[in-house]
Amino acid sequence: MLFTRINPAAWLFAGFFVLQAILLALAATHRTPAYFAIRGWRQQVGTMLVVYALLYPLINITLGHGYPAAPTFGVPCPTAILTLGLLLTTGGPARIRLLIIPVIWGFIAASAALQLGVWADYPLVAAALLGAFDVIYTTVRRTGSSTRALTPVSGRRLQS
Repeated sequence: MLFTRINPAAWLFAGFFVLQAILLALAATHRTPAYFAIRGWRQQVGTMLVVYALLYPLINITLGHGYPAAPTFGVPCPTAILTLGLLLTTGGPARIRLLIIPVIWGFIAASAALQLGVWADYPLVAAALLGAFDVIYTTVRRTGSSTRALTPVSGRRLQS
């Protein structure tokens, strides 16, 4: 309701967040995701995003948004930061589908962060970029597109 005054499409975004909740619930019922199971940059960045999301209310207060006007848990941006952080630390193909909505929101939220002056939301844009990179990289790696040469109609491999 609050965001409809800023953007009439807030109802559409709310629908996407409900869809995201359903997708997360379905993923959890099929197989419990193993959070923090991936080693390397994804675990490190994901852990930093989770910690940042948990500190989000304090960060906003520190940046001058007084309580209770400061955005806290349950609003889209810190929730998306937490979701992106957790999903970056998991493996499996379901992760890719689950990353799509928070990544899209991260790009949409950039304009709201600028309009409302919520500096604490800027890391969401970086998280969205990393999530998009992870989706693209994992998809390309899984399909092997980056290692196969294009094959012409004749069926012969192109020379590298």
